[in-house]
Amino acid sequence: MELTDWGIVLNTKRTIPEDTRYIGYRAHHFEPVWGDREDNCLRFDLARFDELPFEYNYYIRPETTGGTDSDEKLIYWFVQGEEQEQLVKKGMPNYLRLNEEGILFLK
Repeated sequence: MELTDWGIVLNTKRTIPEDTRYIGYRAHHFEPVWGDREDNCLRFDLARFDELPFEYNYYIRPETTGGTDSDEKLIYWFVQGEEQEQLVKKGMPNYLRLNEEGILFLK
């Protein structure tokens, strides 16, 4: 399935219903990937972040924006606790992976 707004193609083991027009994905379900790109990954291109009391909110530019930071185009990644500690140790990831179990197919 091509995610035209994000500039990536999803490869799934599940059959995608024919009437699917969108996907849903929770902002805290993205998985950081360091190193080479894997299936179902977005390039990590940080536009900005907010530090909140219990989490960090990262705003990522999709691969189709060409550097635009319009809020309507940004992808949100919310990181809490141990995941944030991992980012402090390893640095920002190269990619964010969409875990197939977290993808919702929407009409």
